[in-house]
Amino acid sequence: MSYQVIHSSLGRYRIRVPQVAIDSEYATKIYWLVKSLDFVTGVRINPVASSVIVNYDADVVSTAVAQENVINCIQQANSAEIPVALATIEQEVPQVDAWERLSLPILSLGAALLAGPFELSIPFLLIGGLIASAAVPVFNRAIAGLVDERKFKVDVLDSLWITLQTLQGQYLAAALMINLAQTGATVRDMSAIADQRQLIELLDSPNRQVEQDETQRSCQSEDKPGPATNTQIGDYIEEVSDKLVVPTLLVSGGIFALTGNLSPALAPLQLDFGTGIGIAVPTTIHAALTYAARSNVYIRSGRALEVLSCTDTVIFGLNSSLTQEIANSASRTLTSQGISSYMLTNDNQQAVNEVVRGLHKDGRVVAYVSSGSSDTSIANEVDVSVCLAKETEDIKGFSADIVLIGDDLSQLVYAIDIAKHAMKIVYQNVAIVAIPNISVAIAGVFFGLHPVWAVLINNCAAFIAELNGWSPLLGSDNPPWAIPDFGKPADEEGPAILLAPS
Repeated sequence: MSYQVIHSSLGRYRIRVPQVAIDSEYATKIYWLVKSLDFVTGVRINPVASSVIVNYDADVVSTAVAQENVINCIQQANSAEIPVALATIEQEVPQVDAWERLSLPILSLGAALLAGPFELSIPFLLIGGLIASAAVPVFNRAIAGLVDERKFKVDVLDSLWITLQTLQGQYLAAALMINLAQTGATVRDMSAIADQRQLIELLDSPNRQVEQDETQRSCQSEDKPGPATNTQIGDYIEEVSDKLVVPTLLVSGGIFALTGNLSPALAPLQLDFGTGIGIAVPTTIHAALTYAARSNVYIRSGRALEVLSCTDTVIFGLNSSLTQEIANSASRTLTSQGISSYMLTNDNQQAVNEVVRGLHKDGRVVAYVSSGSSDTSIANEVDVSVCLAKETEDIKGFSADIVLIGDDLSQLVYAIDIAKHAMKIVYQNVAIVAIPNISVAIAGVFFGLHPVWAVLINNCAAFIAELNGWSPLLGSDNPPWAIPDFGKPADEEGPAILLAPS
């Protein structure tokens, strides 16, 4: 049986199993076999990605034992027998227990307030233990990065900062940082689940269904957002943040060696704009995907949204449903917005693919538009695939990155406008979070900015960015973009380009 562990972190596995994409019975057997393991807390099957996602309790089983048991289930699934009553895969709706996440942070903050501003005598072991317990998720992420990914992640800086501030007696700063960070992550995930439910309600009708896993995977855990909200810029910022960890530790150590003062030496450890951006960016993506769905545009992921915002070339695959006349109207509007368009007959795959490759050589970002769920071989060659779907069509089998529901090509330019607006907000949020974070680190080193103020400034910036991330949904009755008019005369806008494959 072919399988491959493509991602592993503490408490979670993603395993590629090609057979689940073509064999629903086999996928169901894997689901129930894995779900029956005592230490497993959640299972999801994603046929589109040919993957099995397993969440398990890392406190009761080691990583090696968990993987061995899960792999055994995958290997035994073909010959396994399951009861008829279990012959379907449950759709698990993720939940966020806010009290479970925030109870310890709130207790630690309460103890820090009593020991600080109220000057009550609280034993160090008690208050230190509460802060350490509240910071366990941060410590676990830092350890997982070191053990599973063999690299220093930004959580190492947070863990070290919390520990050293606590040892210095700065209980309020440490507890406040944990509380604000956990609150932000909890609000993000609760909002993501609310968006997910709304998205399912919008799209999961008898004639308009999508795989719920596509929406569920956008809020998989409290650690970080899932693939549905991932973007290239988000991944890049995370990568840069992780690469800055070791230099930051060296700078911090150098400051301590020169000054002998721990307070300014700890200031660089707050150089963690990746965490704030990691909350604000997914919020923007969730809001944009939900807004698009309200407008009958299903965008599969944050990456599809990001690529669509950069699209400068659109290819229309002409057929009996998507005619030259329909495509020509859309083409004129695209030309007026600086987007080149090509109309190609889609009966010659090789010739079409050659055109796409030629456009890529010129540095073009190419979207391919087709009617229905066909032309998947072409979709693999382009940057983003778009398909038209009738209101009555079941879109579960559509593999395109973007589905225009209602068979209305005018939604294409509308979708591009939504994507551009969303990515504009994403870049705004990067600046909103990064500039105060860098300023706080500098002020702590040179001007002795108190750590409590540093925490408040950083987290207020992250909160403002998160609020800004909701702007695609705010005032949605009057959005900041306009639905384009496809009825303009052709001579006011450039003609479409027609290429006929040989």
